[in-house]
Amino acid sequence: MSASALQVRATVHMQPEKKLPIVKPLTAGWGPVIFYRDKCYPGRILKCEKPIEPGQIGEVTIGMMMNESDTIDLQEGAIFELRSGPKDVIATATVLELV
Repeated sequence: MSASALQVRATVHMQPEKKLPIVKPLTAGWGPVIFYRDKCYPGRILKCEKPIEPGQIGEVTIGMMMNESDTIDLQEGAIFELRSGPKDVIATATVLELV
């Protein structure tokens, strides 16, 4: 299987402060683990107009590496998680479009 680099514009729902292992806003440059369909992929927040505070909603562009077979299902409306580690969910994201 070969990997594909993708860019996804998504709406991000940041977890509330009490659920976060470290409380800080989500900003461009952060490299979360993308958790989608029970698999982890490397990612990076490429664009974030303004920092997204805990409990808030915002829009971002995320770059990620995925296996080509997994990209087929990643379409508008797909939901995935942004994690700081294998189990630490920082935010959930809904795909708006592949860019």
